Amino acid sequence: MGLDLTPADLARAIGLQQGSISGWFGKGKPTKMISGDNLVATARFLRTSAEYIMTGDGATAIASQPVGLDLGKLSTVLAVVEGAVKDSRKAVPVEFKARMIQRVYESQHALTADSASAVQAALAGLLETLGTD
Repeated sequence: MGLDLTPADLARAIGLQQGSISGWFGKGKPTKMISGDNLVATARFLRTSAEYIMTGDGATAIASQPVGLDLGKLSTVLAVVEGAVKDSRKAVPVEFKARMIQRVYESQHALTADSASAVQAALAGLLETLGTD
């Protein structure tokens, strides 16, 4: 796969079973099609474009942060995620927090007081699925 990643590494990173990933890279003809959501997750993890994965054309790498980062919005998102993590009383890995921040930041919806509470509640539910530390 390159980058010293195994199908198991990619599976863990995007939340799939190793067999699903291995099927994409079968010897000769691949045995499984990659769904759109898995393609996007894989492209994000590999920091490339879905187009590049599917065709070999286009950008081989994407920027590590969005151009025109809105620091006000980022501050609000960070506060929402930190609040959810604090309320969960769980040790949350930094990469997991970063992904939560990214997903909320990239949302097309403006964060109002009401929506921030809703996002925080949703994140709290997600954090409940993490094991206790």
